[in-house]
Amino acid sequence: METTSVLRKRLAVGIMLFSIGSAIIPSTAQDTATSSLTASRGHWLYVGGSGPGNYTTIQDAVNASSDGDTVFVYDDSSPYHETVVVNTSITLLGESRDTTVIDAEAANYSFTVSIYANHVQVRGLCFLNTGWESYAIWVFAVSDIVIADNAFPGNFNGIYIDKSDPILVEDNTFVGDKAALEITSDCSQASVLRNHFEQGIEALIMGAKNSTVRENIFRGNSGTGIRLSAQNVSVLWNTFDANIGFGIEITAATVDARIQYNTINGSAYGIMVEAVDSSSLRISYNTLTNNSRGIGTWLCSRVNISCNNFIHNSQHAYFDKSWWFQRNHWDGNYWDDYHGKGPEVIHGSALFLVIPLGYFHTFCLYLPWVNFDWHPAHEPSDISAMDG
Repeated sequence: METTSVLRKRLAVGIMLFSIGSAIIPSTAQDTATSSLTASRGHWLYVGGSGPGNYTTIQDAVNASSDGDTVFVYDDSSPYHETVVVNTSITLLGESRDTTVIDAEAANYSFTVSIYANHVQVRGLCFLNTGWESYAIWVFAVSDIVIADNAFPGNFNGIYIDKSDPILVEDNTFVGDKAALEITSDCSQASVLRNHFEQGIEALIMGAKNSTVRENIFRGNSGTGIRLSAQNVSVLWNTFDANIGFGIEITAATVDARIQYNTINGSAYGIMVEAVDSSSLRISYNTLTNNSRGIGTWLCSRVNISCNNFIHNSQHAYFDKSWWFQRNHWDGNYWDDYHGKGPEVIHGSALFLVIPLGYFHTFCLYLPWVNFDWHPAHEPSDISAMDG
């Protein structure tokens, strides 16, 4: 017969699962909700507790599970020193992400949890100690995946997701990871919501099309907050603080994107745009403060940069190596050093001449050049009052 403490724990689990209810993945192209996942369906299998029928290892419980089941992991036997392969449509649920630990024991070139089934949720776990070029969670060629409310402190890499959609990654905490979260360009409909990325190197590498990155916090990362190379993506209402490299780095593969309502403070580069020639890239209503450079562009043209607030940056904006006749479109930005007379001048360099000199050799003539914000704002935009 089960002890009173075990019964209480199982009752608490039932309440928690009931409160989770139906997990929803937003279809980010339209911000609508579509998902078939329900955490409370199926049977429960228990790992690491003291009651009858408890499994000793997580993998044993997963192997015994069927589609729709929940594998609940108690913290009583934490840490769990194992790697887990999930090949059934289950919810893998830890008792508490602070105390339910899976320790990879610094194994190199490995995955702590590998997901090869559709309709899988991973919640409430703490992943520790991944080794060289290893990942805490690996997701490959599946659909309807939820990774929520987990902790990733000090791993070599956090989560890698490839060839999958839709995906929801929300309310996780990443601290000190080399690459916290990577979602490749072969993915789509990814929602990255309300996560904390702190003190790592590359926080979020985002390539998934038709996706949203919203309300995340990026703090104290030594490389980049977001490296973006995606189509039809929205980056909204995120906070970037004291990231040593880039707040947001936007690469050539990015088209039809909106970067809006973000707050970027204390970076070497607030927003950097590289080799983008597209009027469908809109950078607007962001606040950039105390950065070495607010917004920079390299080999870019036709990018729309409007209604941003530039405050106390060493250099608010610049452009480098754009064609002289194809300018980016600066309009309606607030510049805290603007004196209210005429357009705001943005200094940079432009490409004027290209002469082929033979195979693999070209002479390029770059000269100092200027762009203009023809309608600079006299007051900062009140971004907090806007509905994104």
